[in-house]
Amino acid sequence: MAIVCLANCRKLNQSIAMTPYLLLGAGFSRNWGGWLASEVFEYLLGRPEVVDNEELRRILWDSQRKGGFEYALEALQARQKTGDHNASACLEALQAAVVRMFNDMNEGFNSIVCSPSAPLSQI
Repeated sequence: MAIVCLANCRKLNQSIAMTPYLLLGAGFSRNWGGWLASEVFEYLLGRPEVVDNEELRRILWDSQRKGGFEYALEALQARQKTGDHNASACLEALQAAVVRMFNDMNEGFNSIVCSPSAPLSQI
């Protein structure tokens, strides 16, 4: 999954600042250091928001083969709509971890020199 920053920070669910991104796919971004789904999964499992939340870790593991963190987000959003307070806490934690992940990936992309005259080793 490639993440390309499109605009300045905005509010997500009125509590998490997040930069909008264009999701292009790992095949597009891998050459520039973009992460594969397995790397995203490992990153999220290592985030404090996930490490500290046993239910969220279980949900991520259960979602790994069903669609990854996107599936986990969808499942938690559906549970939240039913008034499930545990789901709300897990969703908030997962969203915070995902925002941090996208911001970390974007920082990596921002360090890339992309110009016609840049040596291929820098692209």
